[in-house]
Amino acid sequence: MNKKIRQKMAKDYLISHKYIAAKKYLKSLNLYEEEEDRLYLGIDVSAFYLSCEAIDHGENPLQTLGIVLSGTLIMSTSKFAKLKYGFSNVMRIRPEDVPKDVIVYPARMGFYALRSLQVYDWFCRRIPPKYIHVYSRDEMIIDITTVWKGRSESPAAFAMKLQEDIRKDLGFYMSAGIGPNFFLAKVAMDIEAKKHLYDKRHLFAQWTYDDVFDKLWNTELIEVWNIGASSVRTLNELGYYSLADIALGDPELLRKKMGMRGLQIYMRAWGLDHTRVEQRGEYQPKSVSIGHGMTLPRAFTLTDNIINEFKGLSDACALDLLKINKQAACISIYVGYEKNSYENNTHENSRGFIAQTKIVPTNRLDELHEAVEYLFNKKYNYLTAPPIRRLGVHVSKLQEDRGSQTSLFEDPEISRKRQEMYKAYFDTTQIYGKGAVYLGYALSAGSQYLHRTTLIGGHPK
Repeated sequence: MNKKIRQKMAKDYLISHKYIAAKKYLKSLNLYEEEEDRLYLGIDVSAFYLSCEAIDHGENPLQTLGIVLSGTLIMSTSKFAKLKYGFSNVMRIRPEDVPKDVIVYPARMGFYALRSLQVYDWFCRRIPPKYIHVYSRDEMIIDITTVWKGRSESPAAFAMKLQEDIRKDLGFYMSAGIGPNFFLAKVAMDIEAKKHLYDKRHLFAQWTYDDVFDKLWNTELIEVWNIGASSVRTLNELGYYSLADIALGDPELLRKKMGMRGLQIYMRAWGLDHTRVEQRGEYQPKSVSIGHGMTLPRAFTLTDNIINEFKGLSDACALDLLKINKQAACISIYVGYEKNSYENNTHENSRGFIAQTKIVPTNRLDELHEAVEYLFNKKYNYLTAPPIRRLGVHVSKLQEDRGSQTSLFEDPEISRKRQEMYKAYFDTTQIYGKGAVYLGYALSAGSQYLHRTTLIGGHPK
């Protein structure tokens, strides 16, 4: 055993014993005695899309061997498909390569949206909606403090009763986590309850503040809710490799390097979160933006009319602006290159680029078209840039719609007629859907516009 290995082992030993001593000391201080006494319940429908399909086909979601497939993307997979073939969500596989004994369910996003509403409605009949925060299509965080008080059963028994009742009524199996605040309920569900799916225990976990030291601090950073790969890299660069490191580290350093985000991570390393579900509507963001993006079905090159795809995305932004009676004074585009082109690429922006410009406040389709085309042509190098795979358009600096600004370069009558045409276009799409009427560019060769009108979130309805 060389010297470096011995030194590392000695260092790891000292660190582990430092944390053991720290945990013991910190528990003795009753650090959380002034924290508000509340109960939060995190719930998540296990393999939601797969469960919707299995139930609809008369199968048990936990016993079927199946996947939900959108093109070549696995959107949801059953427990047995994960264990037997190593399938995982957002994994790519060609339909012809799926093993014969695996049931393939084509994705149906409209159906899943309907089932999600049924789950929400089921909870709203038992818990006041003001205490329910819908985190995603298959996940909610619920403040059960008021609902549970006065009951003879324990919080755990209350949660398990909800799990059993929804399984009987709707067929779904739910993971559930209880904690004294929003964050701990969420991580109790993510880190512990969901993993019980594979060891035949009840899909439930309850954490207290004592579990901050015993469980949360022992969790890999990447597994903790709301800490992504980029944040992990930044934390590692600062010398933090666990939540214990962060909790016993320097909050001012985190603030300097990561801003308020760093302080939020520091608070969560201590298991602290003062979020109140019923107050979620009170927050007013300083700025609001509207954006749409897409992943192209293949890499687009010089022979493809990429501008038309940008026009489609800017149209979606314009319709959203018209819906809320707003105009945008700033527009930006995002371009992401084909992943395979990253390697051995000497282009100055090898992964893609973002470009932004101020514009005269508008929600007119033609003016947004001109802006995105200007930004793309200004930034994209047609000679050396790699093929394109991802696009995005965002509009920001929103303000009330005050009508079009008179231009010296456009006939007022033509401008008025354009506005009337765009309003008719908007009204028609609101009544009959986005595919009911469209501009001419949507019929150009290779355009994805009409295909995208048949999708929800980029997947079949």
